[in-house]
Amino acid sequence: MLTNKRRTLGFFINKTDHYYQDVVSDAVSRFAAALDYDLFIFNTVGYRGSSNEYDEQEKAMFRFVPIEELDGILVSLDTYQMNDFRPVLISTLKERAKCPVVCVRDRTEAMDRTYTDEREAIRPIIRHIIYDHKCTDVRFMAGYAGHPDGDIRLSCYLEEMKKAGLEVNDRSIFVGDMWKKKAPEAYEFFFENGEKPQAIICANDYMAVSLCAEAIRHGCKVPEDVIISGFDNIDESRNSIPTITTVEQDYVGMAREAVTLIDRRIHEREAGLPPEAPQSVAVPVKLLKRESCGCASPTIEHYRNIGRVAAGEITKQSNRQVSLTYFSINVYGCDTYADMSDAIFRKLGDIATYSDFYLCLFGNKRKKDDSLGGEPTDNEKAVTEYADNMTDEACVISSISEGKELGLFGKRFSRRLILPPEAEKDEPQTYNIMLLHQNDQCFGYTAIRFPEHKVPNQFYQEWNVIIANELRHIHQKQVLERLYRDRHMSSVTDALTGLYNRRGFEERLSEIWQESCESHMTVTFAGIDLDSLKQINDNYGHEEGDSAIILVGKALRLASTPDGICMRFGGDEFAVFLPDCDEDGAKAYSARVGEVMQRLNEQSKKAYTVSSSIGLYTVTLKSGDTVMECLRQSDTSMYIVKRDRKLRRRASDRINEQ
Repeated sequence: MLTNKRRTLGFFINKTDHYYQDVVSDAVSRFAAALDYDLFIFNTVGYRGSSNEYDEQEKAMFRFVPIEELDGILVSLDTYQMNDFRPVLISTLKERAKCPVVCVRDRTEAMDRTYTDEREAIRPIIRHIIYDHKCTDVRFMAGYAGHPDGDIRLSCYLEEMKKAGLEVNDRSIFVGDMWKKKAPEAYEFFFENGEKPQAIICANDYMAVSLCAEAIRHGCKVPEDVIISGFDNIDESRNSIPTITTVEQDYVGMAREAVTLIDRRIHEREAGLPPEAPQSVAVPVKLLKRESCGCASPTIEHYRNIGRVAAGEITKQSNRQVSLTYFSINVYGCDTYADMSDAIFRKLGDIATYSDFYLCLFGNKRKKDDSLGGEPTDNEKAVTEYADNMTDEACVISSISEGKELGLFGKRFSRRLILPPEAEKDEPQTYNIMLLHQNDQCFGYTAIRFPEHKVPNQFYQEWNVIIANELRHIHQKQVLERLYRDRHMSSVTDALTGLYNRRGFEERLSEIWQESCESHMTVTFAGIDLDSLKQINDNYGHEEGDSAIILVGKALRLASTPDGICMRFGGDEFAVFLPDCDEDGAKAYSARVGEVMQRLNEQSKKAYTVSSSIGLYTVTLKSGDTVMECLRQSDTSMYIVKRDRKLRRRASDRINEQ
């Protein structure tokens, strides 16, 4: 939806169901709208260390995005911790971006950025524990090696311990995962042989919350026996028991500064001002002293509130899981894209609180094909087999706005627009984009617009996976149906001309013959014979004879009415059935065949001219009439035409000889 109404920003971010991503995505959306920008949030899903086909298909997002068309790009590079994602994205932006790019919460000094100064951010909490709590045995749960923020936080711990004259030994540092899985192992490491460190500083809240829970499970009291702190101020750190002492990064402030900076860069560019050196905007942090270090006391009301929040979250999760289950049942029962569109419309509200939703599949236009009789009908467009990989064109399967189906099923548009023109609105809007893929196949994408202060969660991701699974099912079903059609068509069509063979001709006519007889329809049968095929074969070879046969078949098809049925008996004999065709229509058809054949002869520039003899039999059908009798009558008429033509040619030859 890159329109002329307003400028468009793109935001690249990974794993939008996490705390930082939730906060910054919402903030960027609000600040972009306030400055009258449309915003596309390009969501990917991937996890550190994973390496599989799913990741590779997620990486296709960088190819999908029309980077060249965007007015500005925001990117949160540090959320891309999967193999190769970060360098591929950086390379893609350098090669294709023609607009300003601003990094959010990133250390990359080569580009404009807003960030937390990691060299200073964690120091207040380290100093608080060392000097305010007078701890001397202070341990550190680090992030995995290579995590940019985790490495800096570890180095800050080492520097502050050295300044305080405190010992750091091989029992002081445990290498974690910046997530929750290493807590049992970390507990065994720190509390081995009955040791009880005075304090453990964790490189982020996820590790702090999980380590705190693990310590309590083993009978350790926090903060009486050990102080545990984190970093980031995620929801769990505020709602855990005890609450976690942590450092709060101002993600909203980062988003505000990033949008402000990119807006300034866009206007500078439009004014023709020379580009400035990359600017770094540091956003301050805040130390939050809570229960896990003993600086705050628990209250009954706080615990009650935590219980209410937890109970509400459990209920919400349970309800959404039920909704996902029923959505799966509904979607997995779909055999066509139209069925899927209907299922999504009926069940979408059970899964997500949304304002607008689009499901778009990749697929190229069906090119004009004479063998199919011209451009596709509306019905043919609706059953087109969509591509299983990225194309320049997209097609709408589902289009919902404010609870109403827009009726755009089958609507085709340029993929570079992302959304069809009908999605335009007068007010700025934010869409979250996710690709739909399975294994090595990428079918399309979803675009969803949430109400203000709503962002994608894990259910939106799972919901997209369900849709992708069903798209794969429908795609496989189409492949099987296409194989069946191909097999069937090969049994009822002539391989050389693509016309029906005798079996196909009879099958096709059998579908309408009885009704045509009962309604006393006037029809025409045309019997056609290629003139002088033997001479063409003898003088120019059998390949040229085949070319002549193909030319006649093409002429018959092009001259036919849309509901006409063309057949090649074999050799140089053809037949055509023209429903609802009287004698005047039959003569007009015969004339069209001659005109088309003349045009095709001129285009072919062959050394010979292809001609044919046509016999017409027009009859008003009645019950009891047979196809075979009508074909016999048209053949008789054709042979009369052929005989008369030979007689005229011989008479002409005798006159010329005299």
